[in-house]
Amino acid sequence: MSAIGLIIRDGYVLMAGDGAASDPATDAIVAEVSKLTAIPSLDAVIGITGVGGFGHLMQWFMPCAVRSFDDLVDHLAQLVRHVHDHMIEHHLIVGADSHTNVVVAGWSDRRQKFEGWRVVTFPKHVTNHRTGETGTLQPWTLLPMPETGSWCSAAVNQTALRRFGVISDHDQDDIEKLTRLICAARSDSGLITDGGYRFNAGVFVELALVQRGQIQSWITHRWPEDALGMPIDPALGNPLPQHLMDKDAQA
Repeated sequence: MSAIGLIIRDGYVLMAGDGAASDPATDAIVAEVSKLTAIPSLDAVIGITGVGGFGHLMQWFMPCAVRSFDDLVDHLAQLVRHVHDHMIEHHLIVGADSHTNVVVAGWSDRRQKFEGWRVVTFPKHVTNHRTGETGTLQPWTLLPMPETGSWCSAAVNQTALRRFGVISDHDQDDIEKLTRLICAARSDSGLITDGGYRFNAGVFVELALVQRGQIQSWITHRWPEDALGMPIDPALGNPLPQHLMDKDAQA
């Protein structure tokens, strides 16, 4: 499992993700991959954690009827289920089930606002990092994303959130907030599980900004220390981009 972050604003949505694909049996990194797929024609971005290749097949099986973000939302639960079943049938998933979390965010013409939705393929236990409340998300169900504050697919522990400045009184823009959030998630690599799979996040922090009519994506931080064939060691490399480390040192 990996980390996806999201912030929804009146004028845009900002999504973040890490770049590590790991072997669930060994925790070793097997590839550097983007977890975010920008779709400018839909004013949308898709973020996926879990089974490798899931996002590619989502695009392959995308119904012709999907001509807008609203269409994508309408078809999302059925599309995720179809891709999951296809991967099971063709032995592209090890084991009886996939543990995949699909998040879409973009501009809704129907509701005239930026918004996010998600579908999970397994009963996913979740924790609100602000309130401590826990719950379970049901699979194959279209679920709205929070429209206030920042959100992360991984239940990063409170100590890491404070240490990485995610919980802070300092002035931060949304790019900084999500960068810090993914960096904090990396610090939990190998330590927690999600749906029975050990959590790993690292290699790089990618951001995707969706505004009406345009999408930008870029890498805001890299960890060259996260080497192919090796498990992620959060103690290696700069925990944050250098400019954020300098900012924290001056605070």
